[in-house]
Amino acid sequence: MAASRYLVLSLWLGGVVVGGVWWGVLCEGGMGQAVAQSGGSWRERFLREAPAAWKDYEQFTRCLQGSYTTRSVFSALGITKVNRSQIKQNSECGMHTYEVMEGDVRNLAVELQAYNSKYSFMLGRRTLEGEWLVVRYGVEADQVGLRQQTREAIDYALSAPVRVVRTRLEDLVGQSTFRVVEVRGMEYEGRECVAVRFENPHPMSRRPFVPAQGGLLVLDPSRSWSLCRAEIRSQYLGDKGPTDGSEVVVMETRVGKSGYPIPVRWTYQYEGVMVTREYDLRDEGVEPLEREFTLSAFGLPEPVGVEWERPVRWYLWLTLAGVVCLVAGGVFYWLSRRRAGGTN
Repeated sequence: MAASRYLVLSLWLGGVVVGGVWWGVLCEGGMGQAVAQSGGSWRERFLREAPAAWKDYEQFTRCLQGSYTTRSVFSALGITKVNRSQIKQNSECGMHTYEVMEGDVRNLAVELQAYNSKYSFMLGRRTLEGEWLVVRYGVEADQVGLRQQTREAIDYALSAPVRVVRTRLEDLVGQSTFRVVEVRGMEYEGRECVAVRFENPHPMSRRPFVPAQGGLLVLDPSRSWSLCRAEIRSQYLGDKGPTDGSEVVVMETRVGKSGYPIPVRWTYQYEGVMVTREYDLRDEGVEPLEREFTLSAFGLPEPVGVEWERPVRWYLWLTLAGVVCLVAGGVFYWLSRRRAGGTN
């Protein structure tokens, strides 16, 4: 009787152990499959959503106004440079100002590039408070190069959340040699982000030039798939041929009233060089008028042949309204005297 009880107990324990083992195996397989599916979905979302989101964000930056300060430290040379830039733009005009706050001034302490619907120009100051000097201007066909140069300066600064240094993320991912190695979800600064590890081996002779040969991108899907951090294996052409290096970019953003990420702080490290850029931007308010993008706005004459439609000043309208009121009052007074005379 006791032996049969031990036999039953042994069989029961054995069944429990075997069942537990198989349950663990099945659960592990199911969890692994779930993780794989999650990773796969992130990969699909990245390839499907990110490029369109980056392009949309670049269009959004055309409404941003404000300034940013850049501090560059070259440790090996013991040199520090600080400059401040201002950005002003509307649908037809753009302006980018560059001021040297700390460091050597080679030619001009202040450089201003701007364009409007009729011409583009470049101004300069030898000191921060000096007089404006006309460096260059172009009208009609001659303005294309300077207009493009101004536009590129503005876009480069404002689209930092969708760039790796100077390379647009859309251009990087669009290269034929770009290959996704791994895509996984991760937590970054308290937000659900995505880490993309990639390889991009290519010759330096390829155009457009892209230094990134591989690395890691940390992106935030909830903020237009914008860049949070990048660790890049890069290759540049030095005096002795191709030079391999390691670049690290950290991008901090805030969500604006528009719902898009607004740059706050950008940090770049490369071979003893540290660059920090602090932004002060806004995505709301009234757009600046076109007259703010003209030479006359800086006390300088307009180019020959360029004329602007002058708005009627407010005091002229007020004067006209006053004259109308006086005439109307005189007419009513004359009519009232006439009626009074007829009555008598």
